[in-house]
Amino acid sequence: MDMSHTYVRRTVEALGERGFSIEENEKRYESDEVEGPRSTSFELRLGDAIHWTLETVFLDDGEERYFLEVHRYYGMRGYSYPLDSWKFFPDRVEFKYEVNPESSMGPSLIFCFDDIPELAQAS
Repeated sequence: MDMSHTYVRRTVEALGERGFSIEENEKRYESDEVEGPRSTSFELRLGDAIHWTLETVFLDDGEERYFLEVHRYYGMRGYSYPLDSWKFFPDRVEFKYEVNPESSMGPSLIFCFDDIPELAQAS
């Protein structure tokens, strides 16, 4: 699967079908001197325990960059960090962060739906 904004949107829609609320936001990164790239982000929430942001940044050269921020996942939080890839499966979603070029390794977050009490109760 090629990573694209279309795939971001399909992932968000699939999470919405699982019960996540979705809020779409568009903005442009800018400073006093430069108008920066635009972005589309999706705030994903499930109750009070889960809040993620999945964002696409559209660069001027036509490239796209993807970011995941974990605002809250029960007791865990994380900063926005670039994604290398992600995959949506019927029972989970897997996010792979950008790889460190020196080690060729990068962290992954795997959210299994059966492990999320709000989703397990709904099944």
